Amino acid sequence: MMPRILFVDDESHVLDGLREGLRPNCNRWEMSFALGPERGLAEFHRDPHDVVVSDLAMPGMDGAQLLEQIRRQRPLTGRIVLGGEMDLASALRMSASAHRVLVKPCERAALEHAIEAGVRISVAELHPTMKALVAGTMRLPSPPLTYLALTEATRDPEVSVEAIAAVLEQDAAMTAQVLRVVNSPLFGVRREVSRVHQAIALLGRDMVKNLVLGADVFRSFKQLPAGARLAIETHHDHSLLVGRIAQVIAGKALANDAFTVGMLHDVGVLLVATMTPDMQFEILDAAAGREIPPHVVEKERWGTTHAEIGAHLLGLWGLPRAIVQGVADHHDPPPFFPMSPQLGSIAHVADALAHERSGGAARLDPSRFFALGLHGRLDDWRRDVATALEAH
Repeated sequence: MMPRILFVDDESHVLDGLREGLRPNCNRWEMSFALGPERGLAEFHRDPHDVVVSDLAMPGMDGAQLLEQIRRQRPLTGRIVLGGEMDLASALRMSASAHRVLVKPCERAALEHAIEAGVRISVAELHPTMKALVAGTMRLPSPPLTYLALTEATRDPEVSVEAIAAVLEQDAAMTAQVLRVVNSPLFGVRREVSRVHQAIALLGRDMVKNLVLGADVFRSFKQLPAGARLAIETHHDHSLLVGRIAQVIAGKALANDAFTVGMLHDVGVLLVATMTPDMQFEILDAAAGREIPPHVVEKERWGTTHAEIGAHLLGLWGLPRAIVQGVADHHDPPPFFPMSPQLGSIAHVADALAHERSGGAARLDPSRFFALGLHGRLDDWRRDVATALEAH
């Protein structure tokens, strides 16, 4: 059966435009078009769809209210809202009900990509534990809004540094967090950076955007349950270190993606700690008692791991497939091919080297590294990392 996509708008000419523009997809999607939110909700009640794309500004029931009702009825349905330019408060309201918020006019390719991300989540054969984390909770963390705004701003290759900085500076807390990281020893900046445009000039727009993504994601988890065995600041610092090491060992072509995967590799830990703290306690206690990594116990008990759960969340948020796959693979990576290195393998190595540098328990298994094709490279990577992190 083809994935079913429902489009809802209160203007018939908009629906006609969507129907015509997306016609090339009729051989892979079954598309329905509802005029107005009441008809859209009735259509969904009659035949639940895999993805719903709704306009925001509709009389009576707006897109956020419609998608909230759909979320309550079928949480695994992909939910996308199309709206005009909106302030941060409106965007936050949208993010509580929608997986993706797209600004009109939206290019067809961007809409198709968002729909595909929603389809992958909705029709996936999820493990019951993962499904419970998604469908059995009131709300998942909101998508990273400031990062999404920066992504939208940088679609234009000619956009100025000042324009990018202006987008980030609308979020004062995020600006302060990014400047804190830029001035940390990780990046070895020789002089104090006090303005966003300076950070962009020194590190590049992609790296600053990635730093915003990391900070935005960790901000989504700022309210952990009381007693959770996790310190957000410590976890964030470790993740930044893993990202930086991954960037160093990946090589130029994969540097930005490697940093992102390294920075987000344990987002599933945050999700589990937030949604099911009791389950996290049980896993940590069992792992400590048997002196094995927690992800091994997760796999035994759940049939999945925090790596796959975190990748699932990033997929819901619409991050690129390569990033999602790299996060999913970082505990059980594919073989490392020197001419085509895998992001999961890079994150696996970077996580181990980060724990090693922090004085943690050794996580470098020689036999595993040999099987992955990584033998003979660790000494070079350790030297490269030490040069990058200790040169300033």
